[in-house]
Order: sequence, then structure tokens, then C-alpha cells
Amino acid sequence: MFDRTTSTKFIAPKAQRKKSSSSSELSVLCVFARGRLPSVVTKMSSSQNFKYLWLALISLLAILLISCGRDLNTAQGVVEEFVDQHYVHINLQKAKEYVSGLALKKINEEIRLTSGQVIDASTRMPRINYRFLEKKEEKQQASFLYEGTIRAEGAPEFTRRWLIVARMKEGRWKVSNFTEFD
Repeated sequence: MFDRTTSTKFIAPKAQRKKSSSSSELSVLCVFARGRLPSVVTKMSSSQNFKYLWLALISLLAILLISCGRDLNTAQGVVEEFVDQHYVHINLQKAKEYVSGLALKKINEEIRLTSGQVIDASTRMPRINYRFLEKKEEKQQASFLYEGTIRAEGAPEFTRRWLIVARMKEGRWKVSNFTEFD
């Protein structure tokens, strides 16, 4: 947010400047108004505007996609990916990639118990949202508390809390245990 309206003049690099009979420089004026997106006024042709606008849009999209990914080198990144795979997407095989120890035994038991159950596009899946509540982090171990809200068609909404412990194992964070409670 800006406290006042400011304007900045940007001069295009020499390679991008148009040669013209006048001595005016190619410039772009960006006006930033409080609470508004910048508006761009240029002296370039509309095809040049479109090209630069398209490049800016692609660059912004790339930055957003990169910043939206989780850092799987952190305990919280691994735990949240586990929560998404295990609870939200109900993809036990994918969740298995993020676990070790007791958590691995629990996931393997869940896979055994659900074997033979077909989950496909016709399966009614619950809608699950969760929120981060608490974190306790040490050098080699971290625990995270989440609250999940589960909504299923034809059933009342309910909440569960998930306590998930991650440990550093062989230079990587892995979920070592997880527990559900009301």
C-alpha cells in the first residue's frame, strides 16, 4: 500500500527505443494510486504494448506458481503436504512418500484396511478444510497441530484435530507420527 500517489518514470534500454526524428525518449509512466493497481501509459505501438503486457503476465504467473509451492526442505512444508495427501485428497500412496517410522506403519495399515475399496470419480468424497493452530519446533523434531473441518454430502459437518510430528531423518524431514482427536 502507498500512503500517497506517486509516479515513477522508467526509460527503456537503448535497444528497445524507437528511432524517431524527434528527440523524445520512449518512456513508460506508471502511476500508483493508493489501493489501486498501477495503470500504464506508454508511447509504444499497440502491438508492442501487447507483447510487453503478455511477457509481464507470463512472468507474474511464473512467480506466483513458484511462490505457491511448499518448501519440502522444512518440517512444516512436509507436514502440510502430508496433510493434503492423507486427509484432503485421501491419497495414501502419495502420503506414504512423506512418512517414516510409526507413521509409515499406520499408513500401511490404512492401505491394508482400504484395499479392495474402489475410489474413483463416482465416489462421494468429503470436502475437507484445515487450519494451522500451533507449532513446537526443535532442531531435529517439530510438532504441528491442525484443525480440520469435514463436510460430506448427507452427513453433519464435524471437526477433528490432527497432531503431526516430524523428525529429521537422513537430512530430510519426515512425518514420524500422527494422531487424530476431537
